Amino acid sequence: METIDLTPTPLEYARIARRMIEGAYGLDAPAGLTNYQVLWAWQAAENTAEFIGASSLADLRRGLAEELLRHYLTRAQDRAAIVITTDTTYDDLKAENIRTEN
Repeated sequence: METIDLTPTPLEYARIARRMIEGAYGLDAPAGLTNYQVLWAWQAAENTAEFIGASSLADLRRGLAEELLRHYLTRAQDRAAIVITTDTTYDDLKAENIRTEN
């Protein structure tokens, strides 16, 4: 039996993250954030939620989840403005992240 990979591409994941931030949490991503910066903020908030004992951001009280997202969206403005295209892979982002962190 053939397996179908339903993993979203980085660009799709960034768009999903933006929609979740805006639709589910009612927040606006600051103007000018790239898809990478939005994705970074979403993932950072998710990682923090897991660090404090939740299984995901959605398991936190809404107010706390919103505050985490606001915090990381603000911090995302200082991240590199990497452009995610339809050809971008997760390996590309990992390699780029290593270079921007040093």
